[in-house]
Amino acid sequence: FEADDPFYRRVRERLEASVDREAFAPWYEQPVRRLPDELESKVREAVVETQRLFRDRRLMLRQIDDHWIRHLTSLDVLREGIGLRAIGQQNPLVAYQKEAYEMYQEMLASIQSEIVRSLFLVPQAAQRRAPQRDLARSFRLTAPQRQLSFHGAGAGDSRERQPQRATRRLGRNDPCWCGSGKKYKDCHWREDRRRAGGT
Repeated sequence: FEADDPFYRRVRERLEASVDREAFAPWYEQPVRRLPDELESKVREAVVETQRLFRDRRLMLRQIDDHWIRHLTSLDVLREGIGLRAIGQQNPLVAYQKEAYEMYQEMLASIQSEIVRSLFLVPQAAQRRAPQRDLARSFRLTAPQRQLSFHGAGAGDSRERQPQRATRRLGRNDPCWCGSGKKYKDCHWREDRRRAGGT
């Protein structure tokens, strides 16, 4: 890590708050896997918390940015049509200010609800995605491989079995086998080719 990296700085701050500095000093330059168990768990905890903080910050900034761009576009549309209010005996400037303020308040409420929704849905989506991947992998296994994965390898079979190709090969534009909804070429195609020894 770079010393001026914000992620690294935040991890260090969390560590310094939770670990005695003198106890951590001799281990400072060591890789995490060489640290004592107690210290390793604190380092991992600090990294996970910092990752969560940065993820939440990215989600919030993305929501604010998206809503702000939509708000500015809506203000342009409102500005183009506000001149017609003069025909209805309304001051266009007052009408514009009033409607722009209402739109701004709606934008703030929408930002708050979207941020809360996305922060609570991210962990749920990650939990749902893991079983889907396992399920997709089990469907990709051929019958002999399924027997091995459920019953273990035979005692006399010490060589590693090569994965067998399924009868129907996925095309690059077919939906990916993982169930993500993406095209195969945009999802797992490169990874599967690397595993198969392709380029």
